[in-house]
Amino acid sequence: MPFEINRVTIEPDGFKVTFTKPVDQLTGRSMDSYVISAFTHPYHAGYGGPEIEKHKPGVKAVSLAEDGLSAKITLEKLDRGFVYELDLASLRSRDKEELLHRNAFYTVNEIPSR
Repeated sequence: MPFEINRVTIEPDGFKVTFTKPVDQLTGRSMDSYVISAFTHPYHAGYGGPEIEKHKPGVKAVSLAEDGLSAKITLEKLDRGFVYELDLASLRSRDKEELLHRNAFYTVNEIPSR
């Protein structure tokens, strides 16, 4: 099985990412391994449109599960209506594999309460 992002779910203050293989402790606990950016699109009747209001919400904390199969990413700011791109190129599995696909996208429609 390749080292992949299995799932991204929203948390009240960020995201939880699960993986197909355990993440290496060194890269998995480093906030620098989680590069997050956000953008939205202008609201209109037609399909598509340019990316606007681009910004990089700061990563406030990262918590790697003991088994290495998930990481909780706490952001400084999380906004409804934005698409969040997670670029996890620096992560490695415990057997030093790179992610087969390093990017994930999540559109925030609702933010769960605590």
